Amino acid sequence: MRSVRVLGLLLAASAPVLAQSFNFLPGTPYPAGNGPSAVASSDFNGDGIPDLVVANTAAGSVSVYFGKGGGNFTGAFTYSLPGCLVEFVAAGDFNRDGIPDVLAVCALQNTIWVLPGLGFGGSESPFRPLSQTSLSREIWMWRVS
Repeated sequence: MRSVRVLGLLLAASAPVLAQSFNFLPGTPYPAGNGPSAVASSDFNGDGIPDLVVANTAAGSVSVYFGKGGGNFTGAFTYSLPGCLVEFVAAGDFNRDGIPDVLAVCALQNTIWVLPGLGFGGSESPFRPLSQTSLSREIWMWRVS
């Protein structure tokens, strides 16, 4: 009970700062993979509009949604990461080529994946293709001890 009173005092003391109202437009649902658990944003296809990447833990995949502007997104490109229960995703330029990449962290494992970005997309994949033959060259996978 004491923490509630302290919180009440903090809110009352900072009321001028927090006394803002927020209104949101109705949301738009987008189908996700099985077990969505984390999201990151970057401009994966280079069109200047933020895109989203979603970790699908139960599916062992990540899905990328291209931004269309105005808070709208395309359907997802989904990438399966074999043997990975994707728990966390991050966007960044991990290979220092100036193009956003995706980092996926596997839950209950000591593995992370990096999907190098191509810097274009729209109707095609923004990342290098995932295939058994290209995993060692195109996609980086690290074991963390």
